[in-house]
Parts: sequence; C-alpha cells; structure tokens
Amino acid sequence: GKRYVRAPREELYDLFRDGRELNNLLPGAEAQAETYQTQLGMMLSAGELDARGDDIRSMDPDMREALAEMGYVWSSDTEVAEDDAVLKDPKDMAHMWERAQMANQLVRADRLEEAESMLRSVLAEDPDSASSASALVGILMKTEREDEALEILRQSVNGRGVRNGTFVRLAGLERKMGFENWKINLEAAKARDPRDPMPHIREGDWAQDDDLPEEALACYY
Repeated sequence: GKRYVRAPREELYDLFRDGRELNNLLPGAEAQAETYQTQLGMMLSAGELDARGDDIRSMDPDMREALAEMGYVWSSDTEVAEDDAVLKDPKDMAHMWERAQMANQLVRADRLEEAESMLRSVLAEDPDSASSASALVGILMKTEREDEALEILRQSVNGRGVRNGTFVRLAGLERKMGFENWKINLEAAKARDPRDPMPHIREGDWAQDDDLPEEALACYY
C-alpha cells in the first residue's frame, strides 16, 4: 500500500518496500499523488479538506497561532488566504515550535535570560513567528525595555498572519509611552474584526484611567 501526505510539500511512501517511510517518492510519482489527492477530495468535506476554515475560530488563540505557524492552519485573523505553495510545511517548522514551547516553559520558571536567548534564535530563523515575537515582547516589558518591545510590536503588525490582539497590545504600549498613534492602532484593531470585543474593552479601561466614565460605559456597551 501507499501512504500519501497532503502538505505544502507533499509526501508519498510505499509502505511495503519502505515501512519506516524514509524514501519520499515525490517528486517522481505525481500521477499517483494526484490520484490520492482526488480521493481525498471525494472523501472529505470542504471544512476537513482545508483546515484553514471557520472551524478554527473556536480554537484557543495561542494554539491556533502556533498551528498556523507550523503550517497546519491559517490564522482566522488573516483576511487573505495563501495557497499551499507559500504555506510553511509542518515538517520544517516542528523543531522551531518545540524550541518556542521550551522558551515558554523557561518564562514560567522565571528564567528570562535563557528564554530570551532561545526566542531570539527562533526569530532569527523564522521572523514571522508571531507567538515567539509576542513572548519576547512580554520579556522586554517585564525587564523594562519598552523601546525595544515597541519596535518589535510595530514590526509585528506589518507581518504575515498578524493577530488582532497585536494591534491592541501595540496601542496600549504606545499610549503608555505617550505616542498619539495608539488611537490609530486601536481603530485598526476594531476594523479588522468588528466582532472582537477586546479593542472596545481596552478602550473602556483606558477611558476609566483618564477619568472619563461616560466614554468608558459607551465602550463597554
């Protein structure tokens, strides 16, 4: 029998001759792969065939983001879907995901210097890793390096697959540092996903901080 793996970089194995799946027959067996791809299309529903569908909206945001970075799904915050040719292959991203998870464990253990070093190494290989950038920003904020955190957040909002929360986080830091641009980023967060309550909640919190209770109430409701 054969095993076909549908991914940005397809795989096809002959299980009789290669039970350990060490010899990928692709490229070189495109006709066989196309047959399996057609069979998958007949067997699976549209939502199952493309894991980037609306079903991921109910997933935990951090897990959804981590899976998106590995190539399994695409962030629901991203309005423009990319085709398989430019999606990252999970096989190539797994080792960096493991390192990012290890960095998160170091953060929880308050071993911030080690975590920062590991996160920077991940970002050096994969600058689009939104979760690693977010974790690094957290370390920088905790260690009072707000200027560098601000620079990373500003780069992140221009990256691929940026999450709505990144705009809110950037707005909060800019507001704290006295940059009027925070209002633009907050409005950008609202416009990206009108159903997301977080930008409005944060705006209400900030209005309360400014002793504007009526404006805060309007944001909450």
